[in-house]
Formats: sequence, structure tokens, C-alpha cells
Amino acid sequence: MSTNKTLITGAAGFIRFHLAQRLLAQGDQVCGLDNMNDYYDVNLKKDRLKLLESQKNFTFIKADIADRTPNGGQTSNLSPPLSVISLRSFTVYGPWGRPDMAYFSFTKAILDGTPIKVFNYGELKQDFTYIDDVGLKPSTLN
Repeated sequence: MSTNKTLITGAAGFIRFHLAQRLLAQGDQVCGLDNMNDYYDVNLKKDRLKLLESQKNFTFIKADIADRTPNGGQTSNLSPPLSVISLRSFTVYGPWGRPDMAYFSFTKAILDGTPIKVFNYGELKQDFTYIDDVGLKPSTLN
């Protein structure tokens, strides 16, 4: 059983929520930090947090990381034993996904019988990645 301690910024967000679940499942202690902004439905973020907060090794801090570090959220001069990993994934879908993503708006348009809103004159090409395929394997983060 692992005893790593991990800080996850944006923990109520879709991808980071799944990362937190995986780390908690392997026995890590996770501190989630999120400003709970209203970029999309805050109730969805609150529901994700309820699941995380039901885990004994999870703690939550409502805060904006930009308010807690110098240089507007840019960290520098980190000394051991702190290690930082930054991940950025695009167009990820799956359970607890963001309601503003294309697959939700496309499905809604189809069910409502309305035109699907397309971008770049219909020439936009984009891949989608399922949340379990993102590469958030806890073993790769250690």
C-alpha cells in the first residue's frame, strides 16, 4: 500500500477528479485544491467533490492557486522533496465529463432535432480520448 502525499490543483475538475480517485484507490493521501469557478456547472464539481470527500485520505481546500503563490501561480525555486508534474490533456470524455464538451452539445442537438453547431466551416478535425486512456496511471506519476 502506497503512502504518497499528493496535492492536486483543480481537483473538482473532470480529469483531476479521476486522477484523485486513482491515487486514493492505491492508498495515497490526496489534498485537493480548487477555486470552484463557474466555467461550467458548479453543482457538477460539488458532486465530484462529495465522492472524493467520502474517502478518508482526501482533504479539500477551496482556494485559487494563483492567490497562494507568487507570480500569479507560477512556481519557482522548488526545493526537495517537492516534485511537480504538470499534465495537460485535450478533448477528454467519459463519466462525470464536462457538459460544455462537443459530445454533449452534439447529442443534445440530435435529440432536439436542431442543427449541430460546427466550427471552422465544418473543417475542424479533432480526436477524442476516453478518460481511462489519458495516461493518469498513478505508477507513472511516482
